[in-house]
Amino acid sequence: MPRRRHHHQQSVAAITDSVSLAAADMGAIIGPAAAASSGKARRVRRAVHRRCSPEQSSPTPPPRRAPGRPPAPSCGPGASPKTQAIGARNRTPLRGSDHRTSSSARPLADGRSPSLSRPLADGREEGVWGALVEVSSFLWEVSFASEPILAGLGEPNSLAHGGKAKSCQRRVRGKLAADPNVWAARHHCSAGDRNIGHLQTNSANRVVAPQYACNNEDIDESSAKGLRSAESYAKANEMLIRVKVLGTKKTFWRLSDKATRISRKLALILRSHHAVGKYLTAPLQVSNVWIGSSGYVKLRDVSFTNNHFSIERVRDDYKHLSKVLQALIRISGGDTTKLPPDYKEFLTLLRGDTLTMKDEFLIVNNSALLPMKNRTEVFLMLYDRIVTSLGREPPGRAKKKRILSKLPYKNNWLETAVANKQINQWVVKKIQYKRTPLDLLRLNRNVRSHLHRYNDDDIEEILYCEWPELLMVMVKMLHVEGELEGTDIQNKFG
Repeated sequence: MPRRRHHHQQSVAAITDSVSLAAADMGAIIGPAAAASSGKARRVRRAVHRRCSPEQSSPTPPPRRAPGRPPAPSCGPGASPKTQAIGARNRTPLRGSDHRTSSSARPLADGRSPSLSRPLADGREEGVWGALVEVSSFLWEVSFASEPILAGLGEPNSLAHGGKAKSCQRRVRGKLAADPNVWAARHHCSAGDRNIGHLQTNSANRVVAPQYACNNEDIDESSAKGLRSAESYAKANEMLIRVKVLGTKKTFWRLSDKATRISRKLALILRSHHAVGKYLTAPLQVSNVWIGSSGYVKLRDVSFTNNHFSIERVRDDYKHLSKVLQALIRISGGDTTKLPPDYKEFLTLLRGDTLTMKDEFLIVNNSALLPMKNRTEVFLMLYDRIVTSLGREPPGRAKKKRILSKLPYKNNWLETAVANKQINQWVVKKIQYKRTPLDLLRLNRNVRSHLHRYNDDDIEEILYCEWPELLMVMVKMLHVEGELEGTDIQNKFG
């Protein structure tokens, strides 16, 4: 058996073994869906062994061709080891092309291009390469099908097996990283062109959706127990609440934690469908939203389509979402003119005419949607990112300088801190604060790092009421500088 072909068979066998193990682990975590994938793993294994069996290869080198006889075939049982080696060496997939034979491959004497496989009647390919394509297809389906399940989209108890599931997902994707040619076979492009991020835009500015899996469980057409219409829910639950700013005589209007949870859940539903190139066929209405007692959200009487998908369709979805959120606040008795500044900025982002696909990460991980109890952890994480991590190298220091220059409250933040009796406990003579953006961050960091020194469990709400735009600008600027996705902010909304 030719060495190159034997090497490919060993690689395929190793990959399929890992596929079977990964699918088995997935089956224990995500149930019937992964069990079906496990069955597909067995079918792929049989296909691999069938296509790479000794009957498909030449056990002995073919005899030399006598003068005047036709040349040996370029693939299949009669192919010589040298011809197959030439085919493997010249087989470079082309980006954006349906065929997989490089234009640089030299044709053989019989006019065909050398390769390790030949097309079958149903469009698939025979041989090692066809087997690799099937294996890589299965790997990607298992990997991405598990993604929305692992994310949970904010549902309670959805990450009970998170550690094991994520480990299994890393194992599956690790096989792809180990063999870039397998990934290239799946996506018909060169290994150096891999891009598994958000939607890509080609030279014609046409949005192209990668192979993500959306969560269809977010669309509920039944009368499931515990769900009520959004209008009924809003009437029974105040979404915009008025709180007293401790340490002062002021009051402040902010969103309830249930309101921010509903806002983020709706944004997540839209984003999950946008990620697979789908958008709403009709504008989102309040009547389409159904809410559970704990704040989880379902949609009814809606449908998504991929016809004529574009960034304009994505923007339209978010514009309608903005209208729905404001309507729910008004139904609950709130005055939309009294919204906190960070939530106003969030709604402005939803209505933006320059919204890009990358901005969807900022939408679903917006600081205005954070539960109050999680704001401390997020601030400390972003403080370390800006002040410590970005300050180590010259490029990072430039980003840090730009972020600090955009922070609000430059002129009066120290006076605000002194005027609040609760915050003033940290403004002591031992620590000299200057009227600079960096010292504004330092003060907020010091207060949050010693929350229980003065037995004040409400200090986070006080900091938010006094400087509601501070964390918002930190998140926004990290997004602008391309640093936000490197943080763990997406896991701070539970």
